[in-house]
Amino acid sequence: MIRCRNFMPVVVIIWTIALSTTAQPFPLTYPAQQISINQANIITVQNPSQPSGPVQLIGIVKLGKLEVLFPRNHPTGLMELTTIARQESRSPESGALDLRQHSGRVIMVEGIPDSGWLYEAHIVDSGGPLLTMLSRILLETPQK
Repeated sequence: MIRCRNFMPVVVIIWTIALSTTAQPFPLTYPAQQISINQANIITVQNPSQPSGPVQLIGIVKLGKLEVLFPRNHPTGLMELTTIARQESRSPESGALDLRQHSGRVIMVEGIPDSGWLYEAHIVDSGGPLLTMLSRILLETPQK
């Protein structure tokens, strides 16, 4: 049995990507989900309840860090997660989240990104092997 607790945003993303491949005029906007796609097929998700606060990211855990797959306009590279607030005087390493148990899997996290760290981070949900494979197929950028 597949566990799909809070992965509705992934379903919306997959649906949006599927729609973006059809011959429809651009830009596409889906106000109910606050998702928009521009002509370059860059997907933007807006959370109207927290416009300047935490963001939700979807990525795959590699080497104990998060490789962000969505949103696509997020800077590439590996991010580290910490429970520390940006304003705290402690180093982010002191509150680093151990992601080893999620290694190779897709996870959704929420937090405040800054300088390669996701502050006040927490894991919203993690996917199993099937969802991880689908996420890789649909969200990873092709290798050049």
